[in-house]
Amino acid sequence: MTISIIYYLFTLLDNSNCQWEIHKNFLDTDMIFTTSGGSSSGNFTLPSSQTSANFITCTTPPTSYITLTNVYPSAITSNQYLFYDQDWISMDLYFQSTWSSQNVQFTLGSFSYSYIYNSPTTYLLTTGFCDATPFEVKTLNFTLQIAEGSTYARMKFTSSNTDAGLVSIRNIFVSRLKCYPSCNSCTGPKYNQCTSCYYGIQTNNQCPPCPSNQYYWKEEGCRDICDIMSPLYYNGFCQFYPIGRIITSYIYDSIYSNEVFKWSLIYDPQHVDTTPTAINIYLFALGVLKYNSGVYRYFDSLSTYSSSTFLIGLKITIMLYNEIPINCGIQFKINNTYYGSIYRNASGIQTHNSKISYQYNYGISSTVTYLTKQYDLISYIDIPKQAFLFQAIGNYTDGTAGWGLRLVYITSGFCHKDCELCEVSFKCKTCKSGYYFYRDGSCIWSCSSPYQRLSGSYCYDYDDETPYSQQFGLRISRFRQVIQNTMENILQFSQSGSNLLRGSDIYYSYWQGYRVFGGPFVWAQAKFQRVHNIINPHHSVTIAFLYFIWTFIPFRWEVYIQN
Repeated sequence: MTISIIYYLFTLLDNSNCQWEIHKNFLDTDMIFTTSGGSSSGNFTLPSSQTSANFITCTTPPTSYITLTNVYPSAITSNQYLFYDQDWISMDLYFQSTWSSQNVQFTLGSFSYSYIYNSPTTYLLTTGFCDATPFEVKTLNFTLQIAEGSTYARMKFTSSNTDAGLVSIRNIFVSRLKCYPSCNSCTGPKYNQCTSCYYGIQTNNQCPPCPSNQYYWKEEGCRDICDIMSPLYYNGFCQFYPIGRIITSYIYDSIYSNEVFKWSLIYDPQHVDTTPTAINIYLFALGVLKYNSGVYRYFDSLSTYSSSTFLIGLKITIMLYNEIPINCGIQFKINNTYYGSIYRNASGIQTHNSKISYQYNYGISSTVTYLTKQYDLISYIDIPKQAFLFQAIGNYTDGTAGWGLRLVYITSGFCHKDCELCEVSFKCKTCKSGYYFYRDGSCIWSCSSPYQRLSGSYCYDYDDETPYSQQFGLRISRFRQVIQNTMENILQFSQSGSNLLRGSDIYYSYWQGYRVFGGPFVWAQAKFQRVHNIINPHHSVTIAFLYFIWTFIPFRWEVYIQN
């Protein structure tokens, strides 16, 4: 069955199964600038200065625009940013007054891109930019060419117009090719378009899975356990799951943080040491703890946690100062009962009842006498929702080595943060009042997306309506996801009036962080068609879409479906 959908729409939200992802955005929201510095003018300044870049301020809409003039021909970002080769840049330029084959130049390190502009005899547009100022808007798209692969640099804009011509800059977006989660580099978003891998070596452009005893962290590689905030493992990757944070004890300063005062020392009677406190050896931690000394704290937040739990997630960050002596380690206790440890034997670092999720060797510097390493441990324990005593106690025999406690992070385990009753992992039985059951066992606050339908207390996606429902195509945009400016199998087959005012090949625009098909000054009186080929047997087809209407253009839209 072939379905042809014909759009007479002003704009549609763009595709989320896309190839590119927004990594940086500038000047994309309405804001009134001031002259107090770059941070108050969209993070743009005059070159070699801390003075705000030149700008104009409008009443309708109430916003400011960085604007290049013959007096202030340049503007530069106040900070450096990291850019990569093949990053895709998009921006809108609003031209005013007279331009005669003069250019606007974009410079980033050794890369530059110039756009030559000639103004019309009479500007056709006076609404949608700044009050009643006559203007023409053009959207520029280009790809960065950085020979060294990446660079930290500032974006600079320069106008060559030495007469009265002005240009205002808006909606700067830096997008990057979004690879499959196991691909470190790629030629496209699919699993078989990898050119290098986070783990292993690609074969036929496919990256290998993790060994059977490890878990794949998206865009990082293989670990012994999923991250505590992404505990759900399916489709070959650790997936984010909205669990509840019960409490975080994080040692981050020795002066301004009071967290260190919530902990008490456990003294070794044979080697009494009262000096451990918040120290900063590469990272802050409570230490240095030696021999059989340790720390303890009473946590009461679990007893007052309003949602349900399924086990308790516990993440502990330990800093090691020199290697753990052979056959020594650090043990952890709940209410004076042992539940886990990290130790070292002839085979190296080992754990019991916990897994190492992250480790890093900071080495030795000229100012640090210890070989410093960090270990993040994750475990899940079965304890009642009551206050408890936590203890971390060393078992060292060598006084030249020690350790410190940096973090204790406690979560709701495998239960959704808005669930009142969990009887199995990742499956809520009773959601909080005002929340709805969702397909992945979680609870969601709203069921108002155009592809959703509420039935009692369950929120259905359109591809969740029956046991055999399947998503064929999704064209709803998320904030950070875009595609390059192609028609994506959408065919324009007729138009009337004025369309494509941003450029003859510009079919998309940005609106409040969303990339939309259409938008102001793109198309308003045009027809587009996309053909979907559905090969598999099916009972029916459900179609939903979300559109926006800008009030300064006439309102009329239609959708035709043909088969």
